[in-house]
Amino acid sequence: TRRSSDLTAGSVTLNLTARTTITAMGSYGVLQFLDTDGYDSHQEMAGLTLDHRFSARDTAGVKYTFTGFGYNDMPITINTNQVSLIYERLWSRRWKTDFEIGPQWVETTEISSLPTHVYVAGSASVTYNLARVTSLDLRYIRGVSGGSGVVTGSRMDTVSLAAMHSFGRSWSGSVTGTYSRNTALFQNQLFTTKSAGAQLTRKFGRDFSGYFSY
Repeated sequence: TRRSSDLTAGSVTLNLTARTTITAMGSYGVLQFLDTDGYDSHQEMAGLTLDHRFSARDTAGVKYTFTGFGYNDMPITINTNQVSLIYERLWSRRWKTDFEIGPQWVETTEISSLPTHVYVAGSASVTYNLARVTSLDLRYIRGVSGGSGVVTGSRMDTVSLAAMHSFGRSWSGSVTGTYSRNTALFQNQLFTTKSAGAQLTRKFGRDFSGYFSY
């Protein structure tokens, strides 16, 4: 199956104090299938995070995220609202862990199939710095997704492994492998997906960057 995806994202961070920051973020993505065996969809996300650095090694905060999913050829929309507690721990120069967990409220126009429901969603990651410019990231994510074009909405459990490397001050690259287990929201259906990708990123000053991914 051939498909194309486009994503536009941005964020703004404000330092409230020397230890406390607030970040607003948003994104818009489109998934289109070049063949006829997938659901074309779009996704909107908006979020707000409040972080406080308690020490040189410990940072914690609270995060709110809204995500909306829509489908081009079907009158179905799925909206999620999630409030999470987040915690980051820097164990050493090489090791770092991140955790996020909280309730995720799911609403949909398919009321008869799925009334408003609350799931537990979150993520956990371990990052290991092999060298000053090279790192590995192992990540687990649980939550509601758009269904990857296979179904209209699913609950997913995803594991990914990424390797990242910096080429000087302006250029960086990464390769990622991902495995996902999905349970459809509206049907009694279970499916898995596997993917691999690469990304090349270029910084343009302190505040802007662009990237190419495959």
